[in-house]
Amino acid sequence: MKSLKALTLAVSAIIAVLVVPGWAAADTIIPVGVNPFASFVVGSKVYVTNQNEGTVSVIDANKKAVVAVVPVGPGHPTFMESHSYKLYVLNFYGGDSVSVVDTRNDTLIRSIPVGGSPFYCTKVGSTLYVINFDSGSVSVIDMNADRVIATIKVGSRPAYSIAMGRFLYVHNEDTISVVDTRTNTVVGAPIPVGPFPFSSVVVGPKLFIPATGGTTVMVLDTRTNTVTNVITVGNNPYSADVVGTKLYVSNAGDFTTSVIDTKTEQVIDTVPVGVGPDYTIRSGDRVAVLNYVDNSVSLIDATKNQVVRTTFVAGGPVYGTVLGDDLYVIDFDGNNVFVLQPKK
Repeated sequence: MKSLKALTLAVSAIIAVLVVPGWAAADTIIPVGVNPFASFVVGSKVYVTNQNEGTVSVIDANKKAVVAVVPVGPGHPTFMESHSYKLYVLNFYGGDSVSVVDTRNDTLIRSIPVGGSPFYCTKVGSTLYVINFDSGSVSVIDMNADRVIATIKVGSRPAYSIAMGRFLYVHNEDTISVVDTRTNTVVGAPIPVGPFPFSSVVVGPKLFIPATGGTTVMVLDTRTNTVTNVITVGNNPYSADVVGTKLYVSNAGDFTTSVIDTKTEQVIDTVPVGVGPDYTIRSGDRVAVLNYVDNSVSLIDATKNQVVRTTFVAGGPVYGTVLGDDLYVIDFDGNNVFVLQPKK
């Protein structure tokens, strides 16, 4: 089975290069665990969570190879954060904990119990705010002591958070809860922002928030905590990243990326990409759009708003991390990490 899978991958990559104009193969392919989900850089190492294996693969960026595999869990590991020599790994459904890994020797130190299905986290100083999807709460971890010091109730099904100064903006199912990190309490009423705000981007004092369940990007002024504009984009805007004064928003429902001028807060261009675009990440003056359905990565030149390269991957790119000139693309269904060089 392994040899057949490798042969299929190689043949597909060759076909993509030779037959499809504008396509290119990945620069390096690194096999990891089962259903890799997210990645995190610590020094010259890239840590990759393997959701359906309960492990973290450790990639040496110089060797472009896995040099260690760390068991975590139980549950399905998702996102990560670091503090000093420690890596914090969130164990989602079935885990309800955070695994702490020593990055000096890549071994498990301890496990910290948190709320139900921790999915995402944000670091503020030496404090880690863990977003618990099922329990609608935030577990507050002192990263020096490795213990929970507070639990904050927020809205239903929170899945993302971002810090602005001393305030943490927790993205719930269709609202945002604002947490004062000095007191670890929610301030004000929940802010309606549209269905399923899975991400947001900071531009000055504002948050640009794609409403994945709809067709809009909400603009939230964090000075007043009010929505000041609603920008219509494509269907199911999923993720966004900014280059200069332009915001690139992937529209999962109609296979495009909307380009927003962040000064005028208007759509100025629409770029066709692959099928099922989800995660978007900047690398220099280029934006990589990961297309989950057709297993490709569209590389947009932000100076032209045009796709200049499309790279085939094995199956289901879901996340990316930039380290130096390299983009590490997490291939969920293919159990690989593809290393691309966007500047080529």
